[in-house]
Amino acid sequence: MSGISDREELRISQLRSSEGLDEAELYPADPAPSSGLKRWLGRLMVAIGVLIALSYLLSDFALLRQAFSMEAHAEEVQHRHPPEDAQSHEQFYKNWTQPDNREASCCNLQDCFPTEIKVIEGKLFAKSKWTQRWVYIPPNKIDREARPYDGQNHACMTLPNAEYPGDQPLCFAYGLGS
Repeated sequence: MSGISDREELRISQLRSSEGLDEAELYPADPAPSSGLKRWLGRLMVAIGVLIALSYLLSDFALLRQAFSMEAHAEEVQHRHPPEDAQSHEQFYKNWTQPDNREASCCNLQDCFPTEIKVIEGKLFAKSKWTQRWVYIPPNKIDREARPYDGQNHACMTLPNAEYPGDQPLCFAYGLGS
């Protein structure tokens, strides 16, 4: 017991013997001066962790919101034929199914169009609206039952995008004059 006088030691031993106290009760451990700081820092770290978690949640929410708004915008953009093809959609494309899979639609509301055709060495080619290339139309994609209302040849082809060059024929129908 350093730092205390002989007199204090005597008083402590008298208290111990009379009241049955031990040293821990007489000299409670002083909290370290840094324990308040540690507690404050601990709370600060918890608060920072909560803020980081919230920022992740908010950024995820913002990304989801953006994704849904982009998807809605994409649907809004993709689900419209240009004005010149709107009548064709209403009268022909919307009910047109693929000749090799009658469960699948030809039209995603943007990928069908009137087209020019040519035959080269017995093979049918249709001009792509997207790339202006002549695209081979395989026989399984020619719908011999379809009757376009306007007498023109019509084709549906996949649109080009970042992953695929497009122009994959889905359906083709001969017009009356072909």
